[in-house]
Amino acid sequence: MRGFCLCLFFVICNKAFAQQVKLPIPDGPVPSERQIQWHELEMYGFVHFTMNTFTGKEWGVC
Repeated sequence: MRGFCLCLFFVICNKAFAQQVKLPIPDGPVPSERQIQWHELEMYGFVHFTMNTFTGKEWGVC
């Protein structure tokens, strides 16, 4: 019980005396809203065609 009370005390003190951190001012290019939305996508696709796509050979096989 004493350990729980001590832990609770530290949690309450941490919340009471914590300072909010200000975000730094960006130094350089800032992404647009559209770029941020694309970055937050969880899935995207990438299709890559080479000559082996049309010859029926695996990559690296002569």
